[in-house]
This record gives sequence, C-alpha cells and structure tokens, in this order.
Amino acid sequence: SGFLREILVGNKFSDVYRDSFTLAFTIPDLVYNLLIGGSIQSAITPSLSSWINNNEEKRGCRAVSIFISVFASILFVVCILGVVFSDFIYKLYSSGNSNPETIHLAAMASKWLFPQIFFMMLAALCIGILNAYKRFGSTSFGPTIYNVFVLLSILIFAGNDEKSLVRCTAGIMVAAIIYFLFQYIIGFDKLKQIRFIFKPTDKNFIKLLKTAIPVLISSSIVSSTIS
Repeated sequence: SGFLREILVGNKFSDVYRDSFTLAFTIPDLVYNLLIGGSIQSAITPSLSSWINNNEEKRGCRAVSIFISVFASILFVVCILGVVFSDFIYKLYSSGNSNPETIHLAAMASKWLFPQIFFMMLAALCIGILNAYKRFGSTSFGPTIYNVFVLLSILIFAGNDEKSLVRCTAGIMVAAIIYFLFQYIIGFDKLKQIRFIFKPTDKNFIKLLKTAIPVLISSSIVSSTIS
C-alpha cells in the first residue's frame, strides 16, 4: 500500500505539485522524528511490560499516562506553532533550494500535516502500550488501514491546483485520525486505563524519559543528517 501511494502521487500530480506535496511532509516528519522517533516503543513497551510482569500494572499505567501527557502537550504546542508559522518555516528551510511557488504550496499543504503528526503520535503510543500487553495482532493492521485511507485521499482529492493539494493533505490528516481511533478502539480494554496526568517530576516518568532520551538523540542525529 505504501508503494501504491508513491505511484499515485506521481500520476495524480504534475511536477510542481508533486514536489510541493513531497516537501510539505518534510518538516512535520522531521519534527516527529526529533520529538518522538522510536522513543515511544523503546521506552513504553519494555518498561510497562516489566511493571505488568512484576504485578505493578497500576504503577506502570500511571507512569505511561504521565509520559503520554507530557509528550502530547509538547507536540500539541509544536503543531500549533507549525501551522501558524508554516510560511516562514518553509521559506527558511527551503531557502535557495526551491522555487517560490513550490515553497508556498508546501507551506499551505503542511497546515494539515502538522496536526497529522499529533494523531500519528497517539496511534504510536497505543501500539506501544498494546505491545507491552503482547497484543501484537491488534496492532498489525493499523499502518495498512492508514495507507488505504491515504490512497483514498489522493484518489479523490489530488489535483494540480492549490485547493486540491490542501484537500488531499486534509484527507491524510483524517487518515491519521482514523488510524489512531482504530488502534484505540481495538485496544480500549487496556488503553482505558491511560489518563491525562501532567507531572513531569514523577520519578517513574523520569525513569521512562531516561530510557527514551538515547533513542531520541540517535533519531535526531539521523534525521538531521538526512535533512
């Protein structure tokens, strides 16, 4: 489904709009990799699994709740800033590398892709928690479902004008919401334990954070190098 998505993008967009579509993903993907990356699974899954095995499920769920609350709050603020300052961000990022039209179109399209990474993060958090409970089957179809709805968005909305490009990325954000809701619904019996608890000084949260930091640093280096 991922390869099919790339084929459709090439067929549905002309060169300028295809370049804009690709560029639009660059900054949101970079933000996601810098702030989240692989830290979710590396921190949540083994730590929560250990707490569950030691009959400390409530303690583990509370620590995970704080972890999710803190990271979700940070990413929420970053996404809002991304939407508000998208024109400035893309002009700065693409200075001297793209024509003004491509940069403008990418900035407009990204206004829906910044919120998308928030829901992608929530979906990834759901997967990390369910994996700790060894619910691997419940998480295996999520990415395919996401790609299917992305394909539908491209098929229905993609075209060679600004409105079509923006509608396409808006549809992709909806695909991310569906992806998150799918993961949450199929794992509701476990995920219902997660609550919003913003206590960044909690010792168990700090333990999780220390587990996540090395992965965040490594993914940041890789993302910065690629960019």
